[in-house]
Amino acid sequence: MAYYFYHDESNRIYFQNSLEVIQCNDPSLKGYNCIQYSNNNNNTLLIDTNNKVTSSVYFRIYGCNDIDIFKTTIPDNCASQSEIDDVVNGIDARLKIKMKTQQYITTSKSIQTNYRNTRHK
Repeated sequence: MAYYFYHDESNRIYFQNSLEVIQCNDPSLKGYNCIQYSNNNNNTLLIDTNNKVTSSVYFRIYGCNDIDIFKTTIPDNCASQSEIDDVVNGIDARLKIKMKTQQYITTSKSIQTNYRNTRHK
């Protein structure tokens, strides 16, 4: 589950939006889940330390059988808890995140796309 958080300490504005997690449709991201960020009402990621404004994206990662106030259902196709534990605690277990960034290059009138890659054990 993914959430966008906005925090403006000076003006006491705080809010969060749920972000939809979908299967990526870009062939170069086959097998990845993507955040449907375009539905986030043009809210950008930012850090403005002078005005005490920040925004961020948070992820809640759950086991199939986990339940709390955010994840309230268990799918029908869950693995057993021991199978989940074996994968999560396995020697090759990793959380891999790719962050896609794009900018419009005015001189060439084209969009430049890059990915920032992170891996977490």
